[in-house]
Amino acid sequence: MAAISINAIFLKHFAIAHGNGEFKEDDWSLFSSFLPMEGTHLTKVKFLKERGDFFKQNMFDSAGGCYEMACRLLCLVLESMEDYDAESVLQLAISLNLNLAACANKLHEYEVAINFCSLVLSSFPKNVKALFRRAIACMKTNMLMEAQTDLETALMLEPKNKDILRELNVVKNLRAINHNVRGV
Repeated sequence: MAAISINAIFLKHFAIAHGNGEFKEDDWSLFSSFLPMEGTHLTKVKFLKERGDFFKQNMFDSAGGCYEMACRLLCLVLESMEDYDAESVLQLAISLNLNLAACANKLHEYEVAINFCSLVLSSFPKNVKALFRRAIACMKTNMLMEAQTDLETALMLEPKNKDILRELNVVKNLRAINHNVRGV
């Protein structure tokens, strides 16, 4: 019996999390105005992922919609993997999940962000972006111990990352304040 790779497990969980590529009729009408008609599903996934200009313009709902549509299309790609480079598809799936987490954080949908990051971390526990974005969401939901743990892990992986260090100091200060308030 062949062992199932971590990559295969992640991609299976990715497909389940994103509805196994099921689309509603509204999905196609929403994206057909700018989605290229030519090319493979993978080409369309990459096109949607690159719609990051929505994110840069603070249009987080639109960016998230593009990323979610890309995830559903990527699920269709997963059904016929023989035509694609497995490593590039894996990296695309991870990136899309992390982009969705970033959108969710910006939209104050912290539980959603935690779920997207946790999906990545379940197979790739050393993914610094997933640790950082989940920590931010945990901080916003007052899960300070979890945020500190994620930030400390991320800092071990990237000891010179100033963003991680800054947020770790914030969460430590918040925990100290909470401890002092409870202790009074």
